[in-house]
Amino acid sequence: MSAIYGIFLRNGEAVSQDAAMSMRESLGRYRADTSRTFTKGSVFLGCHFQMITPESIHEILPYYHSEADLSITADAIIDNREELFDRLLIHRSRRAEMTDSQLILKAFEKWGNQCPNFLVGDFAFVIWNGKSRELFCARDQRGTRTLYYHEDAKSFAFCTVMRPLTGLKNIGNSLNELWLAEFLAFPFIFSTASTQTTVYKNIMQLPPAHTLTITEKGLQLQKYWSPTNYKKLQLKSSKEYEEALISVLRQAVSSHLRSIRPVGIRLSGGLDSGTVAGLASWELKNTGKTLHGFSYVPIEGFQDWTPNHCMPDETPMISATINHVGNILPNYCSFPKENAISVIDEWLDILEQPYKFVENSFWLKGTDEIAGQMGLGVVLNGGMGNMTISQDSDFQSHVIKLFKQLHWKELVTQIAAWKRTTNRSLAKGVISTAYRRVIGNHQNKDWGSYIKELINGLTLINPEYAKRMNIWDYLNEQGYHPGSWDLGNSDFFDPIFFSHQSTIFTKSSLHHSFWPRDPTSDLRVIDFCYSIPEEQYALDGLNRSLIRRATAGILPDKVRLNQQGNGYQGADWVHRIIPVWDQIEDELIQHTQSEIVREYLDVGKIKNSLYEFKNKVQADMAESPSLKGLVRSLIFARFIQKTTEGG
Repeated sequence: MSAIYGIFLRNGEAVSQDAAMSMRESLGRYRADTSRTFTKGSVFLGCHFQMITPESIHEILPYYHSEADLSITADAIIDNREELFDRLLIHRSRRAEMTDSQLILKAFEKWGNQCPNFLVGDFAFVIWNGKSRELFCARDQRGTRTLYYHEDAKSFAFCTVMRPLTGLKNIGNSLNELWLAEFLAFPFIFSTASTQTTVYKNIMQLPPAHTLTITEKGLQLQKYWSPTNYKKLQLKSSKEYEEALISVLRQAVSSHLRSIRPVGIRLSGGLDSGTVAGLASWELKNTGKTLHGFSYVPIEGFQDWTPNHCMPDETPMISATINHVGNILPNYCSFPKENAISVIDEWLDILEQPYKFVENSFWLKGTDEIAGQMGLGVVLNGGMGNMTISQDSDFQSHVIKLFKQLHWKELVTQIAAWKRTTNRSLAKGVISTAYRRVIGNHQNKDWGSYIKELINGLTLINPEYAKRMNIWDYLNEQGYHPGSWDLGNSDFFDPIFFSHQSTIFTKSSLHHSFWPRDPTSDLRVIDFCYSIPEEQYALDGLNRSLIRRATAGILPDKVRLNQQGNGYQGADWVHRIIPVWDQIEDELIQHTQSEIVREYLDVGKIKNSLYEFKNKVQADMAESPSLKGLVRSLIFARFIQKTTEGG
């Protein structure tokens, strides 16, 4: 893991040493194994380098290839090394010690600006081509690493994080008013609908799956990957699909384990992280290493208010996985001194912007902190598993499809299988739902009312500010019209989904000095999972059927076949803030009296919500949009005051 940075003066002038040193010194807050720079006339490249993989021990970044007159600085781990070695005809004697940045440079020499199409992994890199006097930037398909930049008529500057850019004289930290309006108007967990703008007026970011070429004449932004039109894989049997899934997952997990330091995993009681843990533990054991598990459990004294199908405390499932898999050292973490308020200032410092993930903020910060203190190199997770290996082309949808296609025999068989695997008879409910959907009677007034309440509670913007910024028309143009928002469904391939995740993971892990890695979002896994016929995900009366069938023997049946309950991490977030609620009220009231805060936030809504919750906050209000909105307002107000008033 590295923080990369640099400057290109497009008018041919030499880069100022003051500017170069300013960027380098700004990154001194992050731990680094080495910190190097490269300067050649109008180009300056730097890398604040953290060693993770075995090859990185020998890595020199920035790296200069004198014969080709190419220079590279990279924040990258490349996973398809063997494939690239073969494609690039790299002799076997050179493969073991060839670094990932050198491999990227070889790919660039062969394929030029098309080289990201051939790379699998987590990467953001910048290459200076001295012969053509072009700077080439690329970000991986899922945008797992951040890359920010500023450009004007004279210069181009870039960095993994924003703070070194705001420190440059020609950039500064003026806030982006449109970004702020989006953040406040957008009820989603995502910050904005844009993948290019940032909270700062003069700083942009390179979107996922894009390249950027900078010359003395201008910039060219190009998208190089789009996950569409997957050709369906046709295998002979369901067993072959199961074996193929485990094969591609083993490949992904194996390549994600490359670390010179211990490896950990953020482990829940579900299928996705459990599957990753099972495969990773087995491979690590063969090399004499142990997997460190980090699992969140509710604070002591928490009274479970959640529905029967939710599991705030996943300890029984997690323990079952650990006992079955073996070779995992568990860490059950409750962080009794932390809550959604106590971590705000640290998250604002890490992320360089306001955020919305209130419910999970304290335990995400806590587990990252422990991983850093333990000196881990890689921390695995199964975060994208719901969208790939266990995507929920669920049983009900499968039955609806059979109903619409009049496949009565198969319909009866599948409903019987559901009853057998769940001990519940849902035939009547499923058929009723299918019938309503088929005839178009699918409007649910209760659900519509809930969405309206959700949007109202989480839309924080001052109406006058919204009007001045014309934010509703803008969001409508972006395809996000309030009347069509469904906060329960998001497109896995929507770039804002990727950008949201990478902003958190890149910056937090850079701060704590490890690399977060998710094998379930590996490009090869994505390609495979979206080429599988949908019915494979809903066979034998099972939701997420394929992964349940494929992990027989890898996971205990208690976890593998569980259809009774889902994990609910962070369900105790309100329970944690009850003791400090008076302080929260006082701070929010103070913020409502601030002119700068009143300009942005809907103060009337804040006051009404405070009145609503006066002496009435209870743990079972964790799903209240208004309560979440209050805490999000507090986060935003602190950011604004720190940024604009130097607080």
